[in-house]
Order: sequence, then C-alpha cells, then structure tokens
Amino acid sequence: MLKDIFLKLNKKLPSDVLDYDSTSKILSFYGNNLHATFTKSNNNVRMSIRRNGKQYDYILKNEKEVYYVIKRLYKGKISFDETDSRSISVKGLLWYRLNYKPLATKIFMIVLGLAITISSSFMVLAGIFTFSDGYRKMGYYDIGLFIMLFFFIAAGIALIIGAFGRYVYEGLHFISLFLSGFSICMFFYGIEDLISDKDYGVRNLISTIVLFGFMLLAGILFMIMSLLKKKSDSVVIRRTPVLPPDEKLSILFDNIYENNKVQTLSLNLTGDIPQYSGSRIGGNPYTDGTIDTNEVSGMTFLGQINLAQIETPSKLPSNGLLQFFFVEEGDYELEVETLYYPHIDEQRDEFCNNSKSLQVTSEMWPEIKDTDVSDIYAVAAELGIPLEADLEFQDFYDQDAFPKPKGDYLLGPIRNTAPETLNTEADSYSIPLFSISSDSPIITHLCSDNSVYLDGLQVFISDECLRANDFSDVYTVMNFYYW
Repeated sequence: MLKDIFLKLNKKLPSDVLDYDSTSKILSFYGNNLHATFTKSNNNVRMSIRRNGKQYDYILKNEKEVYYVIKRLYKGKISFDETDSRSISVKGLLWYRLNYKPLATKIFMIVLGLAITISSSFMVLAGIFTFSDGYRKMGYYDIGLFIMLFFFIAAGIALIIGAFGRYVYEGLHFISLFLSGFSICMFFYGIEDLISDKDYGVRNLISTIVLFGFMLLAGILFMIMSLLKKKSDSVVIRRTPVLPPDEKLSILFDNIYENNKVQTLSLNLTGDIPQYSGSRIGGNPYTDGTIDTNEVSGMTFLGQINLAQIETPSKLPSNGLLQFFFVEEGDYELEVETLYYPHIDEQRDEFCNNSKSLQVTSEMWPEIKDTDVSDIYAVAAELGIPLEADLEFQDFYDQDAFPKPKGDYLLGPIRNTAPETLNTEADSYSIPLFSISSDSPIITHLCSDNSVYLDGLQVFISDECLRANDFSDVYTVMNFYYW
C-alpha cells in the first residue's frame, strides 16, 4: 500500500519531502522544484507531476516501484525531456524492474541455493575425510572434482544473494559458475587419462579441451555479463493523458461520427441448423463442380456468405456465394484466398459437419481513419467538454477512447489498427472486405481442433476488383501463432 511506502521512506527522507493523506489515500512528494502525487489506479499507480504550472501523468507498474521512483526524484535522477514534455527518463528503473521478484520466486531461489550449497559442502567434507585418512589416493580427477564442488558452492551462494536482488543477471551468474566448475573438472579428468594411457589420453584430453573449453569460455562470459549491474540504465515513461469520463467520451464521439459512418454487415453465430449453401463457418465448403476442386485442395475452409440471403450493400453483388479459405504460403505464413460462385444451387444439400450457422445483419459503424485531433477539439468545445491542451490523436487511441469495431463483419470500417498504420501495405487494397476480431467466437470454433490459432484478421480488396465482382485478388492482414 502507498501508506507502507510512506512509512518506509519517511524514515530515510526529510519530513518536509513526503506527505500522505489517509482520507484520499494520496502520497505526495515535494522537492527539486516539482510536486508529485501518487494514487492507486487498478493494478498500477498513477504518478502526477506538476511542473511550470502544468500537470503531467505517468503510469508506474506497481506500488513497489513508487518507493524507487521517489528516491530517484529526491536525488534528481529523473530527467525531463524539454523538447518532449510527454516523457521522462528514470535512471536505474530498469535495474529495479529486473531485480524485482515475487515472494514465491525468492523462496524457490533461496531453497535451491541452500540445497546446492549444503550438499556440495558435505561432499567436500566427505572428500577431505576420505583422503586425509588414506582411504583413497587423490588423483587429478579428484582435484578437479574438488574445484568443481567449490564452484557449485559459489553458485548456490550466488543464487541466494540473487534472491535479494544483488545481481541483475543472477541466472547467468548461477549458470556460469556451474559451467566453469564442470568444465574444469573434466579438464583434470582428461589429464588423468593422459597419464594412465598416453595414446588414448592425448585424444581424450584434446576432445575435453575442445568440448569443455568452449563451456568454460561460455561460463566466463556469462560471469562477466552477470556482474555488469545495470543501475545506470534508464527507462523512458510516456505521459498518460487524463481523458474525460467514458460517458462524456461517448457523447463526444457520437457527435463526431454522426455523419461519418459506413454500412457494415455484422456476422454473428447462431444456433440454427447450418445449410450447405447458406452463410456459415467451418465444415465442408459448398461446391457444385463449376469451379475446379484443385483450386481449394490444400486449403482450410474458413467460411462462406450467401449474398442472396442478406441485405447486401451496393458494393457487393446481390446473389452468389462468397467463400474464404486459409492457405499456407510457407513456414509461419498464412494467407486468405477467396472463391465466388455467381450462381448457386439452393437445392443441393449435404451434411455440414463441424459447422456453425451465421446471421448477417446490416449496421452503421463509425469510421475513424479520416478523423483529425482538431475535429475532436472542435466538437468538444461545442459540447463544453474540457480537454487537456496538448492531446494528440494517439492519446485517444491508446486509451481505447475510440469506438472501435469489436465484432466480425463484411465491409465496414478498418479494424483496430494504430492510426499511423491505417493504410494497408498496398494502397490499392483500400476496402476491408472481411474482418474477424481477436476475441471472436468464430475463431474459438475454428481453432478448437487446429494447430494454428488466429489472433484476428482482416482481408482487403481493391475498389476496382469489388466493382467487377472479382474476389480472386485480396490482401490479408493477419495475426496468428502455432502450437
């Protein structure tokens, strides 16, 4: 809690630097010509800094990070970019983030470190007892084994120290000690072989140097990396704008898009029995022999839309069947191919296994690609909705303020794409023909028994092809991953 942070820091910093209001639960910092306040915001902490009469807001990851950031503020280790007041640079924050570990991780590291340290120490003591009493004569391999055990003890201690944030790369530090100790042990083992059998020993020693010498070099390299602490590294935190409440944003954008909406054919799964020539996803695709079946061999059927059964916009033909397929273009490369049947046989009836029926409804959805931040300010002024003075278009987008399309649809607006990438790679493919969202039930149905999982897709087509009812040339923007 922020109160706990206040109590900790109040013992280390002057009393006039920090203040905590138990009623509003706001932690305040005063110093270095600025005033900063910290408030809980969901799982994060919002840091508001007032400088030169203006307020700037930033989001910190958690309350524990507040402790470190306030110490940086007190020591003047936070840099303000004068050319871009929208960002700050916090020195050492990367080091802090890399060292922060949950309690369960710390306990695991301590237990494992103690187990390695104690067991290796017992083995060393057992070896000393064995050789000191003359039970066995010490050889080169035994010397190497002793050296390895001391490396293992050091690795266990390093792991325990790492649990308390001593090293940024304690994982590499731990591995390096293991690699180094093991490779040195094997080197002494090769020397012992050389003494006992010169011919075989030479070959064995050379192979040991080649194999385990590389491991030793890797261990030394990892050790050097692990000891390079990153306290000097900085993390740049972008300012987070304070936007009006959701209800006011809704009123604002309703007015902006009142005359800027496009007709959209929304797609929704239904419980109806899927028809062979109807609108549906999954199962086996409709075919009547008029299109060569070789065209769809090797493709995965995605779904189809019966245009005669829906209220189609003027851009689409009023009849026929539009089908969508996945096709693999190579490793981790998928494309969408389309087929169009101008005429379909409604009487053809086959069993549609693993298929779901689609309902297609016509709606008007807002199109954001032509919106400018000046439009937002103008409408906000008319409605009396106050906005910060230096907001950018990206600020509204990043905060999910825009009424973005969430469902699945034909035609309609361009999907949730960052403003700077609203245009597709090929400018000629300007019309979004088919869109599926990342959380779509269509994706859940399609990927339930598949090795590829879609994270949303959008298929674009050119205006020229759409007017000619030519659906063979489309452009796919798709996110997916294999498992």
